[in-house]
Amino acid sequence: CSFHGLALNVNMDLSPFLRINPCGYAGMEMAKITQWKEDATTDNIAPRLLANILALLNNPPYEYIAA
Repeated sequence: CSFHGLALNVNMDLSPFLRINPCGYAGMEMAKITQWKEDATTDNIAPRLLANILALLNNPPYEYIAA
């Protein structure tokens, strides 16, 4: 059995990850976008992430609707 997905930590407390083995790897360190871009928010990251993923899929048509 295999599970795949995407979790993008933008600006959160990463301490809960210290209690688990992320992806089954003991000691794997988690990161968040704000470690590199301090003003990052889900509102300004989500559309860019979507655009980049769709570019990898040859840009199928889409409409971005913010939650």
